[in-house]
Order: sequence, then structure tokens, then C-alpha cells
Amino acid sequence: MKIVKKNRKIRIEGIVSLVFIITLLMYFCSVTLLHSHNVVLASQETRLEKEIGKTKNDVLNLELEVKKLANRDRIIEIAEKHELRQNEGQIVSVVTNENE
Repeated sequence: MKIVKKNRKIRIEGIVSLVFIITLLMYFCSVTLLHSHNVVLASQETRLEKEIGKTKNDVLNLELEVKKLANRDRIIEIAEKHELRQNEGQIVSVVTNENE
């Protein structure tokens, strides 16, 4: 008995279908990866927006506190409490000529 080897010819339909299957697999993998990456980015965006809002509130609170502490009446009250007086003789006004 003689064994005869058959030469298999590669048909173009087989190559095209293999490329199509590989392309579909790559497509589904990329869709899955991009979706998961978008979810991560959305959660980071939400976290950063909350952080920005908190920081803005902190800035507003600090600005209000600075205005409260810089109030002239409050400063005069503290100065009088420590027996400090305003000496107008030591005030020097510097006048600059804006035309020069």
C-alpha cells in the first residue's frame, strides 16, 4: 500500500476569512479596552471636579476671612487695646508725576 500525499492548495477564501476573524477579534478587544478606559477617565473627572469645587470653596472662605481680619475697625480696636496710637507726624506721602 502506497501513501499518497495530497498537496493542499491555499485558497484565497481561507486567507480572507482568517484575516476577517482576526480583524473582528482585534475590534472587540479594542472596544472593550476603550470602554474600560473611558470608565476610568470618567471616575477621575468626577473626583477632580469634586476636588476643584472643594478648593474653590476653601479659597472663598479664606478670602472672606482675610477681608474680616483686614477690617479697619477691627485693626483700630486691637491697636487701642494695646495702647497704640496713630502718629500722623510720621506719615510720608510720596507724589509721583505720572506724566514723566
